[in-house]
Amino acid sequence: MAKRRPLKPSALALAEAPRNPLTGEYLPRGRDEAVAAAVEMAAGLGFSAEEIAVLCRVDVPALQSEYAQELAGGGLRANHEVAAAFLLAARSGEDWRASEAWLRYRAGWEDRSKPQAGDILIEINLG
Repeated sequence: MAKRRPLKPSALALAEAPRNPLTGEYLPRGRDEAVAAAVEMAAGLGFSAEEIAVLCRVDVPALQSEYAQELAGGGLRANHEVAAAFLLAARSGEDWRASEAWLRYRAGWEDRSKPQAGDILIEINLG
């Protein structure tokens, strides 16, 4: 399995796409890896196809045909990268909040320091 490059905001710095002088529509330019990275990042951030098309200076039909995989997998990849970073932080033990959150949401752990309904409370009077 090939190692994938991490998403970088610098991929959003795209060259101006050529336009049809009569209609003003963007001209097809084929697949561009910088645009593919920008599409994947924007999809991971939750942008719509129309917003991504404006951002990347590509028409919506061209975007959907040339970058369908990035549109479909951008959100999944973003969630995977965040979850992987969260897991590494939780497993390292250096970030106790990440470890606690992992135990709560993935291992079903509950903090029982507060009384729950049905608990028996014992009052001890020392004086």
